[in-house]
Amino acid sequence: MKKYILYGSSILIAGVLIACGGDDDVSVSTGSSLSSSQVAQLQNIDEKSYAGLTHVFKPTSDIKTDNKPTVLIFGQNNCYYCDKLKQDLKEDKPIQDYMEKDFSAYYINISYTKQHDVEFLNNKKIDTLNLARMYNVAGTPSIIFASKTGATVLRVPGYVAQDVFINALNFTKDESLWEKASSPNDRMKLFATYNAQHPNPKVAIQ
Repeated sequence: MKKYILYGSSILIAGVLIACGGDDDVSVSTGSSLSSSQVAQLQNIDEKSYAGLTHVFKPTSDIKTDNKPTVLIFGQNNCYYCDKLKQDLKEDKPIQDYMEKDFSAYYINISYTKQHDVEFLNNKKIDTLNLARMYNVAGTPSIIFASKTGATVLRVPGYVAQDVFINALNFTKDESLWEKASSPNDRMKLFATYNAQHPNPKVAIQ
């Protein structure tokens, strides 16, 4: 288990964030051409990772924004805090409805290596582990909150409480809150302020 503290420059953003180390990788695909049945089998394995939330998380074979803010959650098997995050979501119907309606959300299990066609990377095909490396995933869960174009708005390396998670969703959705930030650190500073100002957030579902 690894502990992370999330900073925006030198400002503590969301307290102590806890994540699991990556020691349970299982390769089920070499990246070579797969038959349609093999692709379906991989997708079924992947979906078991987020059973009960398949209406929230979309299949990861094609990752696209659909002109919505996008959430990428990197998790793995036998990760206590990944399971805790998913359980939090299962117990909160308003967040489920919010993510399903207003976001494109994906749960990417790095215990399995499969191919992803990522729309906002110019439809680049990339395998799971390289996708995780691209986002500097060092532990799980790691959460990427992205804009409608797929640009990273916030990167949260670890489990966070539901109030912080909701604030991150609302912050990402409202582009006016972060669009003038000139760097990732500036966005984190803005989010630190926003999070402090909204201790009991509600989902901003339309």
